[in-house]
Amino acid sequence: MEKQFQLTNNKEIIAYLAQLFPNCFTLEGEAKPLKIDIFEDILSRLDSNQELSKSKLRLALRSYTTSWRYLHSIKTGKYRIDLNGHDHEVITQEQMDLAQEQLKISKEKAKQRSKKQNKDKTGANVHSSPRSNSLVETAKRMEKQFQLTNSKEIIVYLAQQFPKCFSLEGEAKPLKIGIFQDILSRLDGKEELSKTKLRIALRVYTNNWRYLYCLKTGVHRVDLDGNEGEIITQQQMDYAQQQLKESKGKAKENFKKRTDLKPNLVHSSLQKAPKTLQIGDFVKVSLSNKTLKVQIVNIEKDHIKVKVGSGMQLTVKPEHIIK
Repeated sequence: MEKQFQLTNNKEIIAYLAQLFPNCFTLEGEAKPLKIDIFEDILSRLDSNQELSKSKLRLALRSYTTSWRYLHSIKTGKYRIDLNGHDHEVITQEQMDLAQEQLKISKEKAKQRSKKQNKDKTGANVHSSPRSNSLVETAKRMEKQFQLTNSKEIIVYLAQQFPKCFSLEGEAKPLKIGIFQDILSRLDGKEELSKTKLRIALRVYTNNWRYLYCLKTGVHRVDLDGNEGEIITQQQMDYAQQQLKESKGKAKENFKKRTDLKPNLVHSSLQKAPKTLQIGDFVKVSLSNKTLKVQIVNIEKDHIKVKVGSGMQLTVKPEHIIK
């Protein structure tokens, strides 16, 4: 529960990196080729930062460096840059060729998906006007574009709207009973927030460890403007402490289960390890429903280090190698 406000998806992580390192990462326009081993540089700069896990950072970088915008930036003679925007190694012809190959494969897959989707739509809407359907779908997408869709987004939104009541870090404040109705009345007519999702988000917020810690006897609850209201009773504090105990117990059990599974996964990967691969070989790997052409740079006991066309190095398991 303490990890509630960690960055969880690629889009959030890349936006976060662009905010921290604007001379290196961009969200639009021409991308800049990244220095090899930028992953390690980010980890060293974000040392002790709890918002970003290694595995999710690695996935986000993979998403960023396999995007069309980024692959277009990999051109012979251009410099790669570090987190401060300083020039480093120069892109080679081999790296550009590999990037172009990735771009070609990615565009072909996108073309096939689009073709399949259009075929499905034609079958489903044989009696409808294609242009009319297209306009309706576009309108629906635009209508939903700015809707808040998950609990984290909603809580961030509430913290922006009511900063004296909701917080994203530090000590939380006990919320006034009936805060749900107060929010609805203050945000009357706001289309971006549904009642159901607001209710779920409030449940997430008031069940996290940070919030449960703040429920102490004698502390005042606050309204949306931070004004003090009713006082926390002993019974309410006891109930919060019981919830906290149960939540921590479940988290401990889940951690133990994951730890117990790791030895079996390592043993399985060792059994599947390819015997014929060599450093320098070009192979294909399957990652996140994508197939990438990569070059092997190192083979270790239970994993293989490969290099993609962008120059970024990834660590993959032997079972991800496509023979």
